[in-house]
Amino acid sequence: MRIEAGNYVLYSDTFQNNWICEKVISEKNVEYEKRITGYLGDYKNLMMDFAKKYSFGSESKSLEELLQKLVEAESHIQSFVNELFK
Repeated sequence: MRIEAGNYVLYSDTFQNNWICEKVISEKNVEYEKRITGYLGDYKNLMMDFAKKYSFGSESKSLEELLQKLVEAESHIQSFVNELFK
């Protein structure tokens, strides 16, 4: 399975592994996908891993900035859910 939601792509394989990649543009202007979560067997843990890596991988310098990143992660997660259950 391959589901796009904004700059992110949710993948699943026949072994029930799920992972999320981010679409990025290289310095040479070439688009590629960078895996940003682990390979997880259920959506709940996948989304928790995404939120953790999205927010704690940021350059936040205050609790307010970190909370904003968590709100952004929640928005991306909602996009995935909307795409999954269309």
